[in-house]
Amino acid sequence: MKLTKDRLWWLKQFERGGWTLGRPNLVGVKKWDAHSAALVKMGLLEPDAELGTKNHRLTDAGRNALDKERG
Repeated sequence: MKLTKDRLWWLKQFERGGWTLGRPNLVGVKKWDAHSAALVKMGLLEPDAELGTKNHRLTDAGRNALDKERG
């Protein structure tokens, strides 16, 4: 899988500390839920098992991907 522009934009929404929904107003929208699922498969996000699959946070690999993108 590739880190497309849309997926990169979505990943950036998770840069806040702790568990987050990224953009709560976009959760439940098929496109963004699909990007979240893809980012989990890529190891860039991880789901919160206790709060349900709509809550995610960046993994170390996700932070590294964002740092790499910034240059």
